[in-house]
Amino acid sequence: MKLFSTKSLILALIAAIILILGFKGFEYFENQKTETIVEKVAAEDPVETKIINEIKTNEPAKTNEPDKTTTTTTSSPNQELIELYYNRLAQGDLDEAYAMKKYKTMDLSVFKGWYKNLKATEFLDFITVAPNQYDFIVELENDDGSKEKFRIVMQVEGKLLNTISSTSTDESPALRFVYGEDGDVTTLFLVTKGNKKIIDTAKKSKYEEFNNVEISYGGDYLMYFKTGAESNEGKIYDIATNKVIHDIGPTRGLYGFTYDLKHFYNCIESGMHGGEIKSYSVPGFKLEKDLANESMVIKCDSYDKKSNTLRYTLGLNGFENQHSYVYEFATGSVNK
Repeated sequence: MKLFSTKSLILALIAAIILILGFKGFEYFENQKTETIVEKVAAEDPVETKIINEIKTNEPAKTNEPDKTTTTTTSSPNQELIELYYNRLAQGDLDEAYAMKKYKTMDLSVFKGWYKNLKATEFLDFITVAPNQYDFIVELENDDGSKEKFRIVMQVEGKLLNTISSTSTDESPALRFVYGEDGDVTTLFLVTKGNKKIIDTAKKSKYEEFNNVEISYGGDYLMYFKTGAESNEGKIYDIATNKVIHDIGPTRGLYGFTYDLKHFYNCIESGMHGGEIKSYSVPGFKLEKDLANESMVIKCDSYDKKSNTLRYTLGLNGFENQHSYVYEFATGSVNK
């Protein structure tokens, strides 16, 4: 009886070992099967991969969500470095943020005074204008809820940030112009809803540069001058058709669109290039009035948007016999 009990115990132990080994083998097979499914789905649908991974590990999958204090859509290493800088500002890590600046043009105490009440930052757009150089609008929110937008041009140099310019702005990130510099070439871009388009280029070797760049009231036109050793020209670029539709002329005077956007005026005082006062219809830019009429343009006084009038002074006999006039765009009449 004792021998029989010992044999039964040994058999039972062997059976238990076989059962355990069988279960472990089945579990290993299922894990390998799950991993194969995950690898297959990962190439097809990352969302499904996340779901399967959560089922497999019984833990939420990790996500790379940006810190809530800074809102941005950046992705490149350089842009992430800039994002880190503004994150540190918003989180109060001002010593670390200060250390990221290439040129420390102010004391740390002044720097901390600027940002000590900062609560959050938000990138409204982010444009690459040249290698390692970025033009963006960032909105800063303080603890009291007040907000202010700044237009920043920043260069990334290794792990340090060089702020080329920083200006307070009210411009819309949906439509604006930016500059990009790459070696000898300066590029004028038009940015519409985060997408940039090349308008014109200027070469430093020819002493070319852009001046007086501005967008018209309604956002329909971009006006700019390009000056240099071989060029001196003003142009109007139609944003809708993506082309230059009118030449302003070589000399900057008093020019612009009327407040109702129905006319464009250009008043150039007499000098080396002569003078002229002309009004064009918009759209189309057809000449509708030559107000100088071969007289000497003594002075381009002002445009008044409230009355929609242009005031100027002509010399009927050279610089003598001067008279002031007011041109009414709505009626096309000239009054003294």
